[in-house]
Amino acid sequence: MGSKKAQKSKVAVSFQQGLSSHLPFDADGFDHVFSSLLFHHLTLEMKHKMLQEAIRVLVPGGSLHILDFDKPQSFWMRLAFYPVQVLDGFEKTRDHVKGILLKTLREEGFENIRETDQFNTIVGTLRVYSANKPY
Repeated sequence: MGSKKAQKSKVAVSFQQGLSSHLPFDADGFDHVFSSLLFHHLTLEMKHKMLQEAIRVLVPGGSLHILDFDKPQSFWMRLAFYPVQVLDGFEKTRDHVKGILLKTLREEGFENIRETDQFNTIVGTLRVYSANKPY
């Protein structure tokens, strides 16, 4: 789907498949890494492995940008997230209710960690985070 959008927009993009825990790229090769709605599908161990790979492939000072479900903004958003947990599994999504992403980013050595946006959807609160690889 992404390649069709890129072609339609006449944008030169190279799409490559790989595992988030074993990216097929050299270290220190990217200025930015983006993750959209991936983390809530991963176990806690896999979340850490993905962040370790992101920090490995980023240049010093490079930035990671994440959009995903995280700590619900309200009781109603907590209830809205429940069907996502049923579908994706409680083991993978349990920590998102507590706000796992900021803590995990810190544990993996990212700096300048900040929430840049948040918004409610019919299935829960989405939060946007940015962080940098240390120089």
